[in-house]
Amino acid sequence: MNLALFENHPATATLGKLSTPRKLVKKSGEKQSSHDRLAWKNKTHFLKSCFKKTLITAVIAGSLYYSYLFLTESPYFSVQNVHFQGLDKVSDAELLKQVGPIKGKNIFILDLKEIANRLAERPWALSVSAARAFPNTIRFDIKQRTPFARIQLDRVYVMDNFGVLLEADSPIYKDLPMVSGNRSVKAQLGNSIATDEMILGLQTMNYFNQLPFFKNNPIVNAEFTGEKRIQFITRDTELHLIADLGHLSEGIQKFLVVLDAMENDKKNAALFDLSYEDRVIVKMKQGLAKTAGKA
Repeated sequence: MNLALFENHPATATLGKLSTPRKLVKKSGEKQSSHDRLAWKNKTHFLKSCFKKTLITAVIAGSLYYSYLFLTESPYFSVQNVHFQGLDKVSDAELLKQVGPIKGKNIFILDLKEIANRLAERPWALSVSAARAFPNTIRFDIKQRTPFARIQLDRVYVMDNFGVLLEADSPIYKDLPMVSGNRSVKAQLGNSIATDEMILGLQTMNYFNQLPFFKNNPIVNAEFTGEKRIQFITRDTELHLIADLGHLSEGIQKFLVVLDAMENDKKNAALFDLSYEDRVIVKMKQGLAKTAGKA
């Protein structure tokens, strides 16, 4: 017979072993409860943070909204004054009419770019800029076009160096050079009627008038006698220059050489024909003798 031997353990040890699971369960429950409290605390903190941010956002949005209402509806920012500077060819009353009824309107909601574009439609206006002067003033700075020449179309007009028609001719422009030979062009103030040939012709006339030879008797008339043929006439009408715009540079160079070669005789010249490619034709006043020479 086999005998099984058992150790005789104290009762306290046995009770200790039996109570161990209860202690473990109790500790696990305490840990879970602590975790739940921490999670709730974090959630509460998050909700408070969200509430504060929402409240701050609402306050800022409300402030911006009421600020916007104040800026756009307050009479303090209603336009009371409109100033124009730089354009003396048109009265302020006419310019204000072009701008439209802006007095009394809020200074912030006006579209200044669109208003400036309307002013730029004036024939005399080269460019327009606009600015707000708080609390109630609008300023327009207008750069004025410069009269450069007169041109004979259906009538005589004044134009600037871009060929833009400014207004009908008047005695105050009598010293401006005259351009003719373009009667087929339709005239409308504010529009540019310049062609490449016209611009080149005006530039050439301006260049000639800078030369000492034309100091006391400048060119005042440029007449287009063909598609690329132009005739310049001096103030006393006694000297004519004919040029071909197709080879203008060569003609001018030959003209300068001929002037140097003529010395004192050049003051008796009545005509310089620069339209030939290989020579310059000179016609003298006395006896209308023709002189041909290669330059």
